[in-house]
Amino acid sequence: MNRVDVHNNAFDGFVIAGMEAHAALVLRQEDPELAYKCLLAAREDYQSAQAVWRAHGIRRPARSEHTLSASQSLHDAAAAVACARLFEATGEDVYRKEGVGWLDRMLNCQDGGETGTGLSGFFYRDERKRTIVHFCHQSREHLFAQALAQGLRVFGNEERWRDALQAYGGYLKALRGYTAPYGMVPAGLFSYDELEDEETFGLLHPYLHFEEEKKNYAQQLQNGVQLPNGYAVRCFPVWFSFRGNSAVAQSMAKSAALAGSALGDEELTQIGREQIYWMLGKNPFGQSMIYGEGRRFTPLYTALLGETVGEMAVGVQTQNNEDVPYWPMGNVATYREVWISAAAHFLRLAAELY
Repeated sequence: MNRVDVHNNAFDGFVIAGMEAHAALVLRQEDPELAYKCLLAAREDYQSAQAVWRAHGIRRPARSEHTLSASQSLHDAAAAVACARLFEATGEDVYRKEGVGWLDRMLNCQDGGETGTGLSGFFYRDERKRTIVHFCHQSREHLFAQALAQGLRVFGNEERWRDALQAYGGYLKALRGYTAPYGMVPAGLFSYDELEDEETFGLLHPYLHFEEEKKNYAQQLQNGVQLPNGYAVRCFPVWFSFRGNSAVAQSMAKSAALAGSALGDEELTQIGREQIYWMLGKNPFGQSMIYGEGRRFTPLYTALLGETVGEMAVGVQTQNNEDVPYWPMGNVATYREVWISAAAHFLRLAAELY
């Protein structure tokens, strides 16, 4: 008998409620009955997620999966997105009030220049501001910008939300220079204090042993661009067994595109476009990461289906502990593996830009 793990955590509920509310808005004219059902599901899922949050706070999945590392700040962002869409769909003030509350909690987790590195505007895992939010394989970085952009559009043009989005956009602009002339968005700022944070390591890298990988973690930080006060910028994530940055870079590019649209900032919008170009071949290898699109695309690792036009690779990796692009020809997982998350991020980014 096969065992199936079932879990019920607030983060999944908030994300799903936001998707269902968005579907209700999109389908309202075309299919009113389906839109009604989507909105009903969104209400129920948001209420259920809120109940789980109040009872348990962050509730980790029973076994490791890709929402395991979701931070408090990311819960806040996902809930704020859900509330904005529910308020837009229903006009009910309860969603506006709760959405504002989630947004303000999220802002308590935003850096205001505390590192002394000249980089600011990014988000920490919680209001203690000890650990910066990172992703190493899948990514939901865009939820921060999405929450702020939707808050400005739906809840009102609040100065604090605009300032927060501009600060985050400034962070993305500052990172851009580390990979020029290519448009790949760097993974971001890292702290050497992370070398002592075994708890967060276990959430981001669940199948590895902290003490065994600590030396590799340190080497990866040392191979980044060194900044004052014990910080470094990495172009690629700190990672071990799961490598490939299509989702990570595209999620950050989606952040830039969202901020660019909300603020009317062409420089941020161009950061988003450049990531599209990277995927299509404007990269050091001159190869498209999308099978059947662009030029010089190569076979990708598909275990069952065979090559499929439009499939996308998990993405460019690094060799060992380096911080430079590495794209070997061996057609194996994970970097050449076909994952739907890479394609979903590409479509999400393209939808914002075009």
